[in-house]
Amino acid sequence: MADFPIPDLIRGLWQLPYEVRQEVYQLLRRNLGLKADQPLLVASDEQADTFARLSAERVLKLYARSSLLAPLADRLELLILLTQDFAKPPDDDFMEAHRAYGDDLIEAGLPLLVVAGKLLPSLTVALRRSAREGLEPDQIKQVDWLVQRVLPLRVALLLESYLTNLHSAVYESSLEEFLRVTDMSRALYDNMRRAEEGSD
Repeated sequence: MADFPIPDLIRGLWQLPYEVRQEVYQLLRRNLGLKADQPLLVASDEQADTFARLSAERVLKLYARSSLLAPLADRLELLILLTQDFAKPPDDDFMEAHRAYGDDLIEAGLPLLVVAGKLLPSLTVALRRSAREGLEPDQIKQVDWLVQRVLPLRVALLLESYLTNLHSAVYESSLEEFLRVTDMSRALYDNMRRAEEGSD
């Protein structure tokens, strides 16, 4: 396994090359006892779809009580994806999907505090209640295990993506304002930055 420096990981998972992220995913699966070729939740397509929709609708009901969470009301499809994905194996594609989910959360206009503090508990409640309504006893046990071990990882990946994309959006906005004020072209700015990086 490749040896990557911890400071690189501290700067952000999505800042790492894909090959290094794959190494991180392998470590995460090993520590959580997951296999890249085995689904997290063993269920039929119909069961998985029903479980996902029930869970997503429950989350939205919880969010409806808070004005801070209202922007997510138009993101039912995101919540369905998050819950439906539990029927997939936790391979590299599964992990990488959270990068796009971060874009969706930013587009929904959710504050960082909401993503960090509200998403995990609301999904926990929704998944457990929906499992008891539409799944078999052995599947309910699987969901309880997923809530304890895998859901926190998923929210962490989602939050990492959110923070990375938010930082990028703020950077681009600030850069556009700088270029406007200084009347500098983006091409000139990029050339200056590359020259500075090359001199290090």
